[in-house]
Amino acid sequence: DFLHELYLFYHTLRKNPQAFSYYDELVRQGKVKRYPYTVVYEVFGNEIVIYSVFMAIQDPMKKRSI
Repeated sequence: DFLHELYLFYHTLRKNPQAFSYYDELVRQGKVKRYPYTVVYEVFGNEIVIYSVFMAIQDPMKKRSI
């Protein structure tokens, strides 16, 4: 079930990468439905770079470390 929800999130992300809110300057994040996970990503033209699929109960300082 989780992988299916993640697939649906990715499908939405590909169709409209600006649909989700900003996390930090140009970096965005969106929640996976039904699960406590957040996807952290950035858009570069036609490319989407996913930095993490982050479990919400973890330390938020680990959310994006690049």
